[in-house]
Amino acid sequence: MSNSVRGPSAYSRPASVGLEVAAFITDLGFSFCLFFGALRISGVSPVPHWTWLLWIPMLFVSAGFVQKRFTRRTLGERAWSLRMLPTDQEGRHWKLFQAEKCTLLQCLRGILLTLSGWGLALFILQSTYAGNPRWLGSELWKIQPFMPAAGSSEGGISWQVLPYYYSLGAWPKTFAEQPVFHAVPYKKGPPQVFLEGITANWRSPGIRMTFEGPKTPDGHRTDPKDQSTLAVRVRLRRCLGPTWTSPLLDWGCMGLRDEVLSRHLQEMEKLQPELWTLRWFVVENPSLPAAEQAQGFYLRAENSTRFQSRFVVITANGTHQAFILHGTKDAEGAQAEQTLQRAIGSLRVSNDLNPGRAWIDRQLQGIDLGKILAGNASEATIRNLAEIQALLLSKLTVDPGSFDSYYHLGGTALLLLKLAAAMKQSDWSITAKPMVFSAYRYAQDVAPNDPRLPKLQNIWLDSKKY
Repeated sequence: MSNSVRGPSAYSRPASVGLEVAAFITDLGFSFCLFFGALRISGVSPVPHWTWLLWIPMLFVSAGFVQKRFTRRTLGERAWSLRMLPTDQEGRHWKLFQAEKCTLLQCLRGILLTLSGWGLALFILQSTYAGNPRWLGSELWKIQPFMPAAGSSEGGISWQVLPYYYSLGAWPKTFAEQPVFHAVPYKKGPPQVFLEGITANWRSPGIRMTFEGPKTPDGHRTDPKDQSTLAVRVRLRRCLGPTWTSPLLDWGCMGLRDEVLSRHLQEMEKLQPELWTLRWFVVENPSLPAAEQAQGFYLRAENSTRFQSRFVVITANGTHQAFILHGTKDAEGAQAEQTLQRAIGSLRVSNDLNPGRAWIDRQLQGIDLGKILAGNASEATIRNLAEIQALLLSKLTVDPGSFDSYYHLGGTALLLLKLAAAMKQSDWSITAKPMVFSAYRYAQDVAPNDPRLPKLQNIWLDSKKY
């Protein structure tokens, strides 16, 4: 019987150019799946970069090498029924061969696997961009200007005007009829840098407000004397506002969005959000110059029980300052959001700290600390202490090297600890005790040779009794 009889599955014909191209397209689709899948899993920025021109071919070649090393065929070659066979008896030269005849079933299988690979690649690509909050659509949000009347109180909320870093505005000193107490975690820094952040406990433990120190992304800092850099806020508004349409249509804005939003998104993802919201907000206050009107981007993340809202104010020269509300999705949380919106509506922003310093210095000049520190265990004393602490912390955001502020902050916090023990209010102790420690440590950093430092140390040691 002749040994030359061949069937349709015999691999004796060199693969045609068409089948080799088809196998290449199939392998390329699966390489894109690997590349974008790796981006999604690793959390690496999905903004296109010139290095992709190196990484994608390297991944394609590496994946092909590994497959041929262990299975002798790539997925594309397997899909289109191709085999790598030797062309000489010594096996030194190899070449792709195709079956004697490509049956309808084999052709359909190749087409199906190719379409599946590219379909999966497009799905991962779509979920990487369309499902990424970096590329959220946005809308313009015009917030009404707000300024409470002096001494006014509404809905259990009373106000005091305070500077925080580059902004000056009205903030609650009571929320739900209760005084607002503040906390400042210690982190070595002043007087060279700003306090990293101050937390206001609007409603313990579920609702708290964080006044974050200025954190401008690298490359976005501007020189107020250089007029060419002052258009940075305009560009941010174009890329983060409603005029931006699609990541595939504006790669420049893709990079800018990634730089500006990434830190916030990474921090907010701890909430495991189910819904994201992005807006560009502006407070068109006719009583203020345009450069001093608050504007920036608003970012909100929420799950079934909690939310986090961030108003990131951007000054005229591009400095970023975030106001962060952590809240619960209930009636009090809704009231807190409305309160924050009003506070943002009251803001006046500046490119320097001098307006805030001038304001807070005038407020502190009229305070009789000795009289307050001599107060008895009463609700009025507690409210006064909370208000004084807010003033002192506000002072530190515009003058982090003020030893006097740390010194008095430690004294008021110790008194609050004593009153909390006398009035059996453990919630007050939770913020007061760390406040004494932070005030003492910051005072050490600011003026280690100040003659009042030993007294502040004694205040700290005394606080350990409570």
